This record gives sequence, C-alpha cells and structure tokens, in this order.
Amino acid sequence: RVATLDMIKMYDDEKRKLKEALSKVPSRICLTSDVWTSCTTEGYISLTAHYVDEGWKLNSKILNFSPFPPPHSGRELAKIVYGFLEEWGIEQKIFSLTLDNASSNDNMSELLKEKLLMQIQEGLKVASDALHKIRESVKYVKGSEARKITFRACVDKSGDIDTKVGLRLDVATRWNSTFMMLESAIAYRRAFRNLVFDDRNYKHCPTAEEWTRAEKISEDKVIKDMAAMMKVKFDKYSSDYSIVLALGTVLDPRYKFSFIEFCYSKIDPTTCKAKVDVVKKRLYDLFGEYVKHSSQETTTNVSPPSSVQSLGVASADPSHMMNLCNMRMKTIPKWASHNWIFI
Repeated sequence: RVATLDMIKMYDDEKRKLKEALSKVPSRICLTSDVWTSCTTEGYISLTAHYVDEGWKLNSKILNFSPFPPPHSGRELAKIVYGFLEEWGIEQKIFSLTLDNASSNDNMSELLKEKLLMQIQEGLKVASDALHKIRESVKYVKGSEARKITFRACVDKSGDIDTKVGLRLDVATRWNSTFMMLESAIAYRRAFRNLVFDDRNYKHCPTAEEWTRAEKISEDKVIKDMAAMMKVKFDKYSSDYSIVLALGTVLDPRYKFSFIEFCYSKIDPTTCKAKVDVVKKRLYDLFGEYVKHSSQETTTNVSPPSSVQSLGVASADPSHMMNLCNMRMKTIPKWASHNWIFI
C-alpha cells in the first residue's frame, strides 16, 4: 500500500511539473493521438504533445495513456480528447492534431474543431450588436465611390488617423477576419462619428459603449494571437509560388505568360510584376543552360547568343531558337523536349 501511495504521489508531482511547463510554452502545441485494441480486446487511447520550449528544445511528452471502452465513435473520441486538453489546460494553445486515416477520426476532428472555436464564437455573440453595426458601417462606406470620398473627407477632418491600414470587411464564416475588421474599424472610429453629420443616410454608427466592447474583443490576447498567426500563415502561402509549375504553365501554348500575369495579379497586384520578372529570368537561365549544353556537343556552325537576355520572345529569331531547341533533342529531358518549340 505504501508503494502504491508513493507511485501515485510521484505521478501527481510529475504531472504538476509538466502542466506548469506546458503553461509556459511560448509557442503553439502540436498533438498526435492514436486508438487501438489490445489482444485482450481492451481499447486504449494515447495523446502526445510536441512543442518547442523556452530554451528552443523540441519536446515530446505523453500526456495521456488511458483505457477507452467502446464505442470508438467520432463523437466519443472528440469528447475524451477535449477532456484531456482541459485537464492539461492547453485547449487554447493547440496548433495541430495528427491522426491516422480511420473514418471515425474525420468526424472527431470536425467535432473537436467546433468545440475549440465555440468559446471564441460565444465571445463574439456577447458583442453581436457592436459587430453588426461595425460590419454595416464598413460595408456602407465601401458601397460606392461617392461614400468613399465623403469618408476620406471625414478622415481628414478627424486628423491623427493612421491611414496605412484601410478598412477591412470581414467574411462572416471566418472568425479571424472579424478581428481584422474590428482592428481596422477602431482606428477610424472618429471618422465614423463625423460621417453621421456629413451623410444623413448613414445609420449604423456604433455608440461609445459599443466601440468599447469592440476594443475589448480585439485586445483579447489569446484570440488576437490566433488571428495573427493565421494571417501570417495565409500571407506565407499566398506569397510563395512554385517556379517549376510557373515554367510549365508558360511553356503550355494555351496559357503562356499572360495566364501567369493574370494569376499573380489576382493574388497580389503589387508584387505581380516582380514575380513575373523572376519567372522570366529563370526561364531564360534554363534555356541558356540548354543552349550551352547543346552547343558543346554539336558540330554545326550555330553559335549561342552572347547574352540570355537576347532570347526574349519579342527580340529572338523564331527560326534560330527552333534550331537551337531541336539540335540533339536526345540531350534534353523527356519532360521538356516537347515543350521548347512553343516558346
């Protein structure tokens, strides 16, 4: 009995230390979980946390290894995993959850995501009136060019408003965009007040109390950090692009550079030209390598151009380029050989 009590005490002490360490983790926590049945037909579930601590050390800690009686449905899985998260106090610090391809896990992941977001959504409902007015205000200003001009005059009249960040309208189904809308609208609150006097059709100006509620929501550290991290992730993937896929698109006679320019302009018009220039340079560099490789092995009198810049579509001689591309085609990889004639 004494040994049993000592083991329980040791477990409680180690659990307390780990819980304290998890509370100090500066980053998000990734989880892995698995469910299996033993040879005695008893079910078990495990939950492991992976995180980088304050000393930049990667840690993997088994949080739970528990019996899990049937049914092993998605709902039951979500219930028990969320209970684990609450037990450790990390339900607001989760970055990802990795599972196997069991069908019940699909349902569980959706239910768990809904549960984790429920607290945020409930917080938004508390200030639903303020949110509605702010959303309608932003929508009203963006509704026509005349209203934008009137609002800009209100901004100038208010003074000391940082206009680097423009008004943002949220997407109702994306809670993180709502916080971005609030943050931008709060910066223009005085302009909205002036708009009441300058535009008699404007009816949605929030009261002082409603602006205060909006500020409290946008200042919530946990929610603000989550929104900021999602924005960083979105910016990362929207700014990254595959050069190889872009080259393949350019070499496709159905698309060429016009399609690349169209796509990049939709992602970010301000960086479109720079991205297209990068693709062009890589294409010229690659073509130059093919020319160089071909010229070293051919005995013909065709000489490569002195500069890859002279290979531009507008200035290059098509017949000359055709000859260069078709020389010793066996030296060109199969994936590229049938495309070069379309430059």
